[in-house]
Amino acid sequence: MNQKTKDPAVVRLHNQYRVNLANRAVEAAREADGADPVVDAIVTVRKRLTDDGALFLGNRQAHREQIHVLAENALADLSLTQDERHEALTALDQDLFGWGRLDPFMQDPSITEILVDSWKEVDIERRGKLERVPVRWRNHDELMAFIKRLIAPANRAFDAGNPIVDVEIQGNRINATCPPVSISCTLNIRKSTFQTERFTPARFVTSGGCDWQTMRLILALTRGSATGLMCGPMGSAKTTMSRIAIEHGAPEETRWLVLEDVREIEADVQRFVSLQTVQRKEKPVTMPDLFVAT
Repeated sequence: MNQKTKDPAVVRLHNQYRVNLANRAVEAAREADGADPVVDAIVTVRKRLTDDGALFLGNRQAHREQIHVLAENALADLSLTQDERHEALTALDQDLFGWGRLDPFMQDPSITEILVDSWKEVDIERRGKLERVPVRWRNHDELMAFIKRLIAPANRAFDAGNPIVDVEIQGNRINATCPPVSISCTLNIRKSTFQTERFTPARFVTSGGCDWQTMRLILALTRGSATGLMCGPMGSAKTTMSRIAIEHGAPEETRWLVLEDVREIEADVQRFVSLQTVQRKEKPVTMPDLFVAT
């Protein structure tokens, strides 16, 4: 056997050992000050990207590849392990082009709503029940900056002079408040119905939403064009049941006009018109306005 030929297993072991040594060297060089190296790296890279000017502040999607290269180069200059560098790059990508640390919840179709009561208190609504999740920002100012980035496409001010904002971004309803209206910044994201679970009558019943007797009654009332009132507390499946009734209870030729404060039903039927109120200082569009328009 040629002495220069190396056993592949030995090469793999050598590479793994070298990576571990590099990671340990990085970890050993840090001061035990309790700081999160990944969070600090994200802050540093964001500052460098901001300093780059138009590339970062303009149309980010058009320059996504270039921004990725800049971020990778900036992270390479920092004292991070390989895993930390990958974690920081993923977080930056979510923050710059997605929903930041809320991105995993926006991608989960079982979650319908995200509720942020402060920079360190975040809940999600999953199938009508609230769950506290381990997500937080560093402080009030970081959450404020995050909210401003989310609503930037709507071109709405968000500050002490404009402490309440209610906008629709990519079909998602975003409501946010800040002092002096609230003690801390708050954020509510009602996800687009196209990003959440859609139920058939059978699936809704088997999931425990109601029994078959109730489902048959609601579908029969819809087919008979009966006048009804559907009410209940938050998370009681009013929107889901309304969509099921529209999609599965009425004849195909039915034309639906739906008036909402928050565009949620978005039923998948042939004849469907969705009208939504508009909240703004000048010439708001109210529910009575929509009713007259129908």
